[in-house]
Amino acid sequence: MNLISSKSNPKIKETSKLFNSSKERSKNGLFVIEGLRLCADGMRSGVKIKTAFLTENCYNKFEDARKTAEYAEEFFIVTDDVIKHISDTVSPQGIVCVCEKFCNEFADKNSLKAVVLCSVADPSNLGTISRTAEAFAVDFLIVSGGCDIYNPKALRASMGALFRLPVLEIKQDDLFEFFEKHKIKSYATVVKNADYNLNQISFDKKSALIIGNEANGIPLDVIDKSDYKITIPMNGKAESLNAASAASISIYEMVRESL
Repeated sequence: MNLISSKSNPKIKETSKLFNSSKERSKNGLFVIEGLRLCADGMRSGVKIKTAFLTENCYNKFEDARKTAEYAEEFFIVTDDVIKHISDTVSPQGIVCVCEKFCNEFADKNSLKAVVLCSVADPSNLGTISRTAEAFAVDFLIVSGGCDIYNPKALRASMGALFRLPVLEIKQDDLFEFFEKHKIKSYATVVKNADYNLNQISFDKKSALIIGNEANGIPLDVIDKSDYKITIPMNGKAESLNAASAASISIYEMVRESL
């Protein structure tokens, strides 16, 4: 087994750049995951792992670590200092994988439910919403601006959902052309001036639920073009919910009839 003990090793320097830069991930078509569970989820979900880095302790202690290493195109044993250098967690578990970006294609059908993240910026929200969407069998996720889906924090918060849930990246200018082409009704979640409360609306067989940016909500032009403006009725004093909470409640209502 090859040992890497220097943080200046070219492979380590490249991995560190991928971890920290969306631009580097886009340029190279690669992304990075860390942690035993997430790396094993990637392997089992068919993600192409180019390189795996493991500490000797992790490799010897965990069967899933050894399986992931053997599944990867190449793997290296690294020191604790090196694994900390390419990790963004406080207590690294001893495994980091460089993976090839996955490609999802849209599969149209007579009945489908989608969630659209419109400029959602917080990677934790992106990951949490994708996890909820997968849990309720949403057909696909559309990411339109905002956080990079390959952000390490988003992938970690998704608990592997982003490996399994089809994700389309569509520019905001092209969203409604996509909806019109596939006869999908759009439902914009808003705080004010809604057409309906969430519990009053019946979602179409082909529906797209739009969730907006944490601070600014959905852009006005997207709201104006949406088929319906919906809001979550609340009796408390809070003016609004955060994006992940609002998405979870709205996703449940969208799919409730099929549960």
